[in-house]
Formats: sequence, structure tokens, C-alpha cells
Amino acid sequence: AWGVPIAAPPAFSFRSLTALRVATLPMDGATRRALIDRVFAATWVRGEDIADDATLTAIAREVGLGEDVLERAASPETKLSLIHI
Repeated sequence: AWGVPIAAPPAFSFRSLTALRVATLPMDGATRRALIDRVFAATWVRGEDIADDATLTAIAREVGLGEDVLERAASPETKLSLIHI
């Protein structure tokens, strides 16, 4: 009705915790915005599985984050940072 494309994720509910952790990593504002926009589009427009490590790594690569993004997102420091948000 509003001309906004939407597609259901492949599974609902889906695990978004790793994507959230990636989004909290240190990066400049433009990169963070690009990451969030790309994760949103992957989930709600293209129906991609953002819980899949390969999908999330590809998204991170597209916005200029390093290949080690999932390792950094899984670090104890990153996990702890989410408790204090």
C-alpha cells in the first residue's frame, strides 16, 4: 500500500543477537548506518537469514568491516557492552 517492499524472513522468530553485537562494534557513524540499513534490508526486503554467519559476514564486508567481524562480535568485551546499553 505504501510502496515499501517487504518479505518475511526465512524463519520467524530469528536470531539477531550476532547482528546486534556487530552493530555495537567500534565504527564511524556512516558505516554503522550502512550496516544497519543493509541488515534491515537483508531481513525484511530480501528475506535473507541474518543468523547465518556467511550472510552476516558478507553484509559486514559490503560496508567495509573486516573479515574478523564475527570474532570481534563474539568477544567477551562486546558481549559485556550489550549488558550496559
